[in-house]
Amino acid sequence: MPLKTFNRYKFAVAGKGTGFYVRSTGHYCVTPEMAESVRRAGYAEFFWCLEGQGIFRLNGKTFALNPGQVWYYPVGSVHNFSPGNPFFHYRWFTIEGPSAARLCGDLRLKPGIHACGEAPLDLFLKLEKQIDSLSPEDTREVLSAAFDLMTRIAAPGGRKSIPVSPARMARQIIDSGFGDSSLNINEVARQLNVHRVSLSRAFSMEYHVNISRYLQACRVRKGLRLLSDSKRSVKEIAEECGFASSGYFIKVIEKVTGKTPGVLSRENPELRN
Repeated sequence: MPLKTFNRYKFAVAGKGTGFYVRSTGHYCVTPEMAESVRRAGYAEFFWCLEGQGIFRLNGKTFALNPGQVWYYPVGSVHNFSPGNPFFHYRWFTIEGPSAARLCGDLRLKPGIHACGEAPLDLFLKLEKQIDSLSPEDTREVLSAAFDLMTRIAAPGGRKSIPVSPARMARQIIDSGFGDSSLNINEVARQLNVHRVSLSRAFSMEYHVNISRYLQACRVRKGLRLLSDSKRSVKEIAEECGFASSGYFIKVIEKVTGKTPGVLSRENPELRN
């Protein structure tokens, strides 16, 4: 069970005025006493259960949402749900706009539970990171991520609903976000809301490698691929790979390969292949 409750969310600052756009997204871990009030919403909302259980009500019936399952409320629905006992850990996003209902209808999305399996955290993290950007490119990326999520939810032949291990979620976060120099084990643990020691132990048991070493290996692999690009400086490559400084990048590459980035770039033009 997560160590504490939280409700983190962001709203879009661009995209309004279009046919449909990603209105908001969030990451919650809440307990029964934190239930939201019943309300009718003019947008579509999706809830992807990570851990625990959510209790949803629709047309006079009550449903339990478990890990690996997604609940969908269409545009105009009465939102009536509450955290199960002892907690409900989930990610969510909303779609709004005059064409939002048609979009969901065209995808043949039905209200209620969809068996979807492991949550694609890379897509949720993209929503979380870029939804409050004014950049048209970021707005398109957010819409693309949301559409990917919706097509997965709408896909026929639902997947088996199983709990997702913190180690697997941590790996998804690292694989999609290692280019951010602020990402480390403490930040991964914060995003998952688990203790760093517990996460480190679980990761090592599942993947037989220390989580910090795995993160560094991701950065090193990309760095080696980019070193043959003569148009990029060592500083630019270091930044793109998530190293805090070019000096540290040089030190790590030399320790791993026995050669400096400059030597590797000249000797191995095939590194990007």
